[in-house]
Formats: sequence, structure tokens, C-alpha cells
Amino acid sequence: MSPEDVIAALVTMTNSITGGNHVGFEALTKLELGFDIFGDKVDLRWSSLVRLLEAFPYLEMLDLAELNLGAPAATTDNNEQEGDEEIIDEKVDDRTLLRLFGKTPHLKDLYLSFIIITKVDNVIGALPTLCPDLKRLDIITRIPIPDFYTIHEVKAILSGCH
Repeated sequence: MSPEDVIAALVTMTNSITGGNHVGFEALTKLELGFDIFGDKVDLRWSSLVRLLEAFPYLEMLDLAELNLGAPAATTDNNEQEGDEEIIDEKVDDRTLLRLFGKTPHLKDLYLSFIIITKVDNVIGALPTLCPDLKRLDIITRIPIPDFYTIHEVKAILSGCH
């Protein structure tokens, strides 16, 4: 089952149980999405991540480090109606990430990919405001940090973290 399908199932289940008010169970506080059975990264569309965070605003731990966020993703549900979803720019940008993390103010642990962090400027610095309970931020990479990033530049990217 792909992360797209897991998210669709969680959101559908939540909507049917809560009467469609789109706010999920407070009991779901930890979620890790990512690896396939071979350990490769998997794709997740921004629109799916937005639906997930809107449905589960009480998440305390979110692991997105092993996802290719924003990539067009295939689902096993061929009947998915794209026209009903809000169209979200698939480009990684500050505004999109700030909007996403603003939906999860209870986050305590967040795991992100270094690739995502290098594509945005202000998100890391804004996390303490958006998620005041945030105690742990892990930036994960499976590839070596490119040579053109010096230690100083990596520290500058992460300077907003507390």
C-alpha cells in the first residue's frame, strides 16, 4: 500500500466516523510515512500531505524524511477524482511548507529530508512559532551533503532551529 493510499484511507475513515467535519482522532499522534519494502524513497503529492495534516492536527510526531514530497505519485485507486482536490503547486516553497506546518501546532518531533530544507529559506526559522511544542528536529539525508555546502552554510540553513 502506498503512502497515498494510506492517507486516503485514514482521511476517509476519519470523515465517516466524525461525520465529515474533517478533524481526525486526537489519538493519532505519531505518523511515519516513507520506505517501500526495498528501502527506496516513495512519492507523495503535496495535496495528499495537506489532506493528512488537515485531518490530523494533533500529530506530535511526523516523519517525512524518506518521502519524495511534491512528486507525482501513482495510487492503486484508479477512480480517484483529481478534479475534487484543491490543486496545489507541486514546487517546494516556503509558503506551502509554512501553511502545512501551521496545521500541526502540537508537533514535538519532526523528521525532514535535507533536500527539502535546502529548497526553502524561512521554514526552519518559523518552526518554533508555528509549532511551539517542537522539541526535536532531525534533518536526514541518505546521500552525502554536496561539496558546495560548507559547514558554515549547513549551520546557516539550520540557524532558525532551537
